[in-house]
Amino acid sequence: MPLPWVWDRGAREWLGQKRRSIANDPVNLLPVKASLSKGAEGPDEWLPPLGECGYVARFVRVVKSYYL
Repeated sequence: MPLPWVWDRGAREWLGQKRRSIANDPVNLLPVKASLSKGAEGPDEWLPPLGECGYVARFVRVVKSYYL
């Protein structure tokens, strides 16, 4: 999940520890090739070329975990 996306949905109000937590959460980390960069887009605007369902499931899991 892109951190700018999180910031725009409430993380700007979080304390430092919660911000660090989501930024370093292994469930939230998904490496992609530079040519596939998703920028600050959510799954409604960007999906990986493979594993779309897994990406969306992971995204929803993080959203629920952090009450976004």
